[in-house]
Amino acid sequence: MKKNITLLASLAMTIYAGNYFSMNAHAEKSDADSQVNIQMLVGDENEERPPVGPTDPGDEGNNGTGNKGLLTIDRVPNLKFGEVNISGSDQVESAINETPYVQVTDVRGTSVGWALYVKADEFSSDKQEKLKGATLSLKNSTVASSSSGKAITPPKGNDLVLSPKAQKIMTAAKGSGEGTWLQAWNKNSSDEKNTNVQLSILAGTAKANTEYKTTIYWELQDAPGK
Repeated sequence: MKKNITLLASLAMTIYAGNYFSMNAHAEKSDADSQVNIQMLVGDENEERPPVGPTDPGDEGNNGTGNKGLLTIDRVPNLKFGEVNISGSDQVESAINETPYVQVTDVRGTSVGWALYVKADEFSSDKQEKLKGATLSLKNSTVASSSSGKAITPPKGNDLVLSPKAQKIMTAAKGSGEGTWLQAWNKNSSDEKNTNVQLSILAGTAKANTEYKTTIYWELQDAPGK
């Protein structure tokens, strides 16, 4: 009797397995496609673009230019050198700013490039006394994007000694520069002051207890130029 039960169970399993594989052998397959699209327009020229870089302890309260448009300068740095003693020889002073930077945004969607120019007046006091021969230099900048991606070629930053003549300090060639970009002159962690932003003063030109100032002019043009 036991032998018959075992035989019947084996036969039932064989029939079930045969039916299972037969059903799967005749299973039908169905395919379909679906579409996804998005239409990109030029950026919103009325959109506010606040600074996206780090807060500079030497330039607190700098909330940006407030410029609006498709190609804008969003932030420029106010540079500070603090109080320094007159030297008997030529002297080079470093800025107290830790993370000064300029910020540019291009949302035209054309990738034609752009160029950022800079120039500066001669240093002078409120009494119009000139700090003759003084030069302001910006060097060893870092150019970075606010985006985490790497699809766009970054602009190129230049080292400059500022003068009354406009010079290119950052350039985005054709096919680059889309989005928001920062050019920063960061203080080296091992330095007390920022040696990447320096003011050179000739001996015998500065007067004691006198504050000297200058204005830096930044201009963004819609083509990289030569």
